[in-house]
Amino acid sequence: MCQLSFHLVGAPEQARSDKRLADAELAREQELWELQSTSRAALDLAIRDAENAQAALESAQSSVAMREAELA
Repeated sequence: MCQLSFHLVGAPEQARSDKRLADAELAREQELWELQSTSRAALDLAIRDAENAQAALESAQSSVAMREAELA
């Protein structure tokens, strides 16, 4: 009986400890989600920048080709 009583007395402490661990795990998961979201946004911007640079390069190449044709 004494052992059972001790176990019940320690139960609230264990529950609080478990809750702190669960809260810490949730915070880590939320931070990871935010990092992944930020990384995806940065990657999307990088892709868009690369596409814009490619389009600018193609436009410049076309302009050079037309100018060379005019000079020929």
